[in-house]
Amino acid sequence: ESLGTGTLGELHRARDLERGRTVALRILSPALVQDHARLTALLKDVDKVSALSHPSLPALYEDGQDGDCTFLASEFVGGEPLSELIHGTPLNPKRALDLAIQIADGLAAAHAAELVHGALSPRRVLVTMKGAAKVLDVGMLPWTAAPPAEHIDDFTGLGEVLFEMLVGRPVKRGWPAEVRDEHVPELVRPVLKKLLAGGTSDQFSDMALASAALRDVLLR
Repeated sequence: ESLGTGTLGELHRARDLERGRTVALRILSPALVQDHARLTALLKDVDKVSALSHPSLPALYEDGQDGDCTFLASEFVGGEPLSELIHGTPLNPKRALDLAIQIADGLAAAHAAELVHGALSPRRVLVTMKGAAKVLDVGMLPWTAAPPAEHIDDFTGLGEVLFEMLVGRPVKRGWPAEVRDEHVPELVRPVLKKLLAGGTSDQFSDMALASAALRDVLLR
């Protein structure tokens, strides 16, 4: 089943008959396949991503070739983009914190493998029917064609996603007073402020610490 075409090529929902699983099958574009240097660089990144194993990160199962067709097979994630779930309406704070923790845990696992996202946004997070968050495109920023304006460090990205979940709209960058929005619970504000500190010494030094801080707020 065709799911459209993106930067890397055609995306399909497919069935792996050998292993009995549904996969997201990416057929790499001929232009990419014929560019040996780019293809080699992409497959190096694929190797790193495929070594990751975390419930908040879709598994990248394998890459391969069949004749002239080069493909990537990944875990198929059924769900709704977080941006559609928000759709201009604040989420329940506990649900927002739960999703933020899942995202932070996935990013912490990626960072431990020396991989980053680099363009995190609600559009790049899927929420499954069971309420699980799946962060898309980790480690694949060079291949996603995300415009420079969307390139941000993962702490800022997580802060912006959390703010949008709580408030129902994107944060205004460079406006520190945004963390005092009435929809942001008092206990969340110090954590959100540290996430949005923009690479300064006030920002979290480790994504696992950010996740722990969010958990602490959720448990209070």
